[in-house]
Amino acid sequence: MDAPSLLLNGSDIPLDFAGLSPSSVGFYQINFRIPAEAGVGSVLLQIRQAAGLSNAVILPVKQVVP
Repeated sequence: MDAPSLLLNGSDIPLDFAGLSPSSVGFYQINFRIPAEAGVGSVLLQIRQAAGLSNAVILPVKQVVP
């Protein structure tokens, strides 16, 4: 299986992990962090793999105050 990539508002973002979930059988998991330059508000998230591009989902992003 080809490695997936993620698009946030049409731009590639790095993945922390993509593979079978270590704690569940048959689940594929993708871990990622939203880059600071993505800003706040609604962003579009898509998964790209050899078979094509997923439908876009709207991901709400807010600023985290430490």
